[in-house]
Amino acid sequence: MATYCIETNNIQHLQSALSGLGMVAKASYCHSLSSQNEVNAGAVKLVIGDPEGANVLSSQGKVGAAVLAACDLWNFSKALELCKGNKKYMPLLVYLRTKYHSNLGMSNCNNEEPWMSLSRQYGNVSEDEIYKLMKG
Repeated sequence: MATYCIETNNIQHLQSALSGLGMVAKASYCHSLSSQNEVNAGAVKLVIGDPEGANVLSSQGKVGAAVLAACDLWNFSKALELCKGNKKYMPLLVYLRTKYHSNLGMSNCNNEEPWMSLSRQYGNVSEDEIYKLMKG
């Protein structure tokens, strides 16, 4: 299904299939992708659970998008892997992970390593800087 969506440049079919399977978070992510003019193969791979998708986005120079996509799908270990090669995106990862956990009422998400030290090191970045990183 994912291959078909990439070939036909139609992500709505994948979104419908994921919704039907009860994969709401992934279907929601597909919905956000559908507003783009062209379906990105890396983003679709991430949606179907293939962490290689983040590598595809990263190799296209879309590291911020890859980190954002991995975090949107709660794949924080993949996002951390991407950031280790691109340290300037660490504040984005820390911000998103903390925000997503706090949205669920989990305020102590940074009590374990490596998140505790990463939060201390990269957690005090302005939202303007975060938004710039998301675009990069």
